[in-house]
Formats: sequence, C-alpha cells, structure tokens
Amino acid sequence: MLTDKYFNKGNSFFKLRKYQEAIKKFNLAIKCNPYSAEAYINKGIA
Repeated sequence: MLTDKYFNKGNSFFKLRKYQEAIKKFNLAIKCNPYSAEAYINKGIA
C-alpha cells in the first residue's frame, strides 16, 4: 500500500535525523490515509 511506503520512508528519514524530510513523507502517508494514527504520531515526534 502506498501509505505504508511513505510511512516507512518517513521512519527511515527520522532515523537519519532528517526531520523535515520525515515530516514530508508522513504528510504524504496522511494524505493517502487520513486515518493513519501512526503517521500523525510520528509526524508529531519528528
């Protein structure tokens, strides 16, 4: 699923401390699935 792809990419950027890039990917995950609680949580942490 596309949401998972963006979510996983966001997590990868987060681990690399590239927080702005992580937020962009989490935003894309949220756009694909606005009910993804994990994407909102991880975006908030980033």
